[in-house]
Amino acid sequence: YVFLGAREPRIQHEAQVALGLTGDGDLSVIRLDGAGVTLDALVEACSVVDMFSSRRKVLLTNAQILASSNKETLTWLAAFTRDGSEAPCDLAILAYLDLSDGRSRARIESFRKLEASGANVRLVRPLSDRDAAQFVQRRAQRQGVRLEGGAAERLVEIVTPDAGLLAQEVDKLVAYAGFTGTVDVGAVD
Repeated sequence: YVFLGAREPRIQHEAQVALGLTGDGDLSVIRLDGAGVTLDALVEACSVVDMFSSRRKVLLTNAQILASSNKETLTWLAAFTRDGSEAPCDLAILAYLDLSDGRSRARIESFRKLEASGANVRLVRPLSDRDAAQFVQRRAQRQGVRLEGGAAERLVEIVTPDAGLLAQEVDKLVAYAGFTGTVDVGAVD
């Protein structure tokens, strides 16, 4: 899996879901930072058999640098995605890029080329107001609180559809509600 988009909670969440991770403390995941990882370290991480499950999970964040400075790693990734079913690991790559900025186009295309090898490349675009309202409702629901539609829309109106800021505000509202019950527009205001 390759996820391209802004550095925000949604891109991290999508990668965790794709890998089947239960949270940040999942012991079956190896976390690597693309800014400092070597090809040897990546190969080793993807070659190790996991002691907790049948497949190791590798999460490579900050990978946008690989598209412009490390063609050897991109070549290995293409081979890995072609032969990935034989490797004892599932790999998710997060490249933090502004999808609307033309200067990111070459990097985006470098990662999109991995699709030809079988990689699942997903563009995580900014939230629309409607998507943002659904995002906050789902986040609240995962924490045991129902956020009414009007309350969700009001929160997006106040905060903007930035997923990072919305996630913080939802967490505050959920705590305010005591991690149970329903949050209405009055609680948001």
